[in-house]
Amino acid sequence: MSEETNLVKSAHSGLIRYSSTLVRRGLDLVHQVASTPIAAEVHAHRMRLSQLQQQAWECAYRIAAHEGGVYAIALAPDGETLASAGDDGLIKLWHLYTGEPLGILKGHTEAVLSLAFHPKTKFLVSGSSDATLKIWSLATEQPLYSIKAHKDAISAIALTPNASTLVSASHDKTVKLWNLKTGKLQRTFKHSQEVLSVALSADSQTIFSATANEMRAWHLETGKLLYQCDNGDAPLTLYQDTLVSSHEGTSIHVWQHQTGELLDVHYGYWNLTTLTLSIDGHLLASGSEDGTVKVLDLQTGKLLHILAGHEDSSWSILMPNRQTLVSASEDGTLRIWQASQAAEAIASVEWQCVYTLRGHGDCISGLTFTPKGLQLASSSEDGTIRLWNPYTGTLLHTFEGDTGGVYEVAVSPDGRLLASSGHFENSLQVFEIETQTQLYQLQGFGHLIISPDGERLISSGGGIKVWDLKTGECLRTLSPQSSVIQPIALSPDGQMLASGDRQGKISLWNLPKGELLQVFLSHSGSVEALAFSPDRQTLVSGAEDTQIRVWNLQSGTVMRTLSGHSSPVTSLSFSLGGQTLVSGATEVLIWAFDSGELLGKLDRGAVSPVAFSPDGHTVASGYDDGNNYSTVAILQQVPVWDSHRQNPKQT
Repeated sequence: MSEETNLVKSAHSGLIRYSSTLVRRGLDLVHQVASTPIAAEVHAHRMRLSQLQQQAWECAYRIAAHEGGVYAIALAPDGETLASAGDDGLIKLWHLYTGEPLGILKGHTEAVLSLAFHPKTKFLVSGSSDATLKIWSLATEQPLYSIKAHKDAISAIALTPNASTLVSASHDKTVKLWNLKTGKLQRTFKHSQEVLSVALSADSQTIFSATANEMRAWHLETGKLLYQCDNGDAPLTLYQDTLVSSHEGTSIHVWQHQTGELLDVHYGYWNLTTLTLSIDGHLLASGSEDGTVKVLDLQTGKLLHILAGHEDSSWSILMPNRQTLVSASEDGTLRIWQASQAAEAIASVEWQCVYTLRGHGDCISGLTFTPKGLQLASSSEDGTIRLWNPYTGTLLHTFEGDTGGVYEVAVSPDGRLLASSGHFENSLQVFEIETQTQLYQLQGFGHLIISPDGERLISSGGGIKVWDLKTGECLRTLSPQSSVIQPIALSPDGQMLASGDRQGKISLWNLPKGELLQVFLSHSGSVEALAFSPDRQTLVSGAEDTQIRVWNLQSGTVMRTLSGHSSPVTSLSFSLGGQTLVSGATEVLIWAFDSGELLGKLDRGAVSPVAFSPDGHTVASGYDDGNNYSTVAILQQVPVWDSHRQNPKQT
């Protein structure tokens, strides 16, 4: 099964949210493999991590709130009345600190996706997949009136502070402005896609709306478009001067809300579903499709807490204060989290091997995550390539590669094709992942790269060769025929190729033209690994001399040298945002790239090769298990507790 197929089955976050009854069941791969040893190992790690995290933010209680997903929550101005809305079309009221049910509002015919309390607490506004807005009296638990507001699901609503104006956003690609007293439409703002998120500035002068691909700011009174940001999208949240949005679900962007200037970026997220700011604007809580809730200090950029407990996507979060957090999930529950005294005991997080993937019969030679990070491909000297779910440990497929041992593996950007190579001529194979069929076999061998556009395949054995990925035709050869396997790296835009040789030289090529651009002497020994930074400004090289060097591509000069390995550096990988670099030798080192600070050293089993997951949360590496290095290690960050304070219980 290809990653594309898996994505369809797990579904886009919006599809899950708004058509949850169609896709809610049968998606939990963990349950499918719960009886396997690796699943037990993964589950044990998650339980340990969950227990550590929950010592910092304890789940005070859990409410089984709705039949189906819980898509929206809102807190009344009294600070005690919590409203939840879900797939069952109901709105339920709860006491925030006791969990006591206070009432049920019935009237919508489809899932309720958005809620907002009136400042006087007595009234509540809801938006639904049935395309209606309802204004409810909490005293009678009946709607005061309904508005057939849109032509499709209402995904988000917001009220001005004086409650005179209601803003609604919809899948019908519009944002609408309503007079709350009369229910009359005042203005319509148009997008080219479904609108998924909306927010109002504190002065009620600006509306912020976001789709899956863009964010826009509008003047409320005139309807004028103030600015548009193509690198900001839903979800978004706003508190006073702080505007925060997602970007492609994998990073968080902080904006100057008046001008649209990008102020800061925080990387390391996966399929973000919701964002909310604390009452002082200092903390940002985010939810994602993996069910976790993360708490980020916006001022320092430090990830403070990861709250694990939900069994499905987290759709809505509230932070009424710095000590309380409420989360709502596709699993039908609300969780109320309280910051415990132990929360201050977290000193930092560190990278650790959290579990291993076993199955190969010889040493691991190559590792790569699929573009969305949902699968991990591993190649081995045993002649096979294995495709794993790296988060459950499930072995998805096994491909038969070169019988003399597989040297490296690569996956196409669309997740459809897998390429593998051996040590000798005629060992390059291309497979279709979904059908597990070999499409063709080529003369190339050695290191492999698939271009970002998915059109070209580059191999480095027997000379650097560029192949047409669809047809297998050799388009050009960049270096003379040789039995030597050269390390290679391709820039993120696919325009520049770097290659290294045994004399310590690095060559830079214009890939489309096949022209040699620059050559510079890099190391005192053989160059073993290369990687471009995601911003294309720097190149990193690892070598036989155990050093890692960071090069300015414009000047060809060394910006810094990273020392710490005890053996040749044979593998390098960047996190998606370029903030973190992982290097592999007979140990694995993790670096803060901008400063060169060593963040982690994994010298107890973890070895080259290495690969970063797209979300930056996971590193895969080879592992010395005492059995020919045939195991894959999964490395993640876990909390480290301050020794001067009481530690949580270990399991």
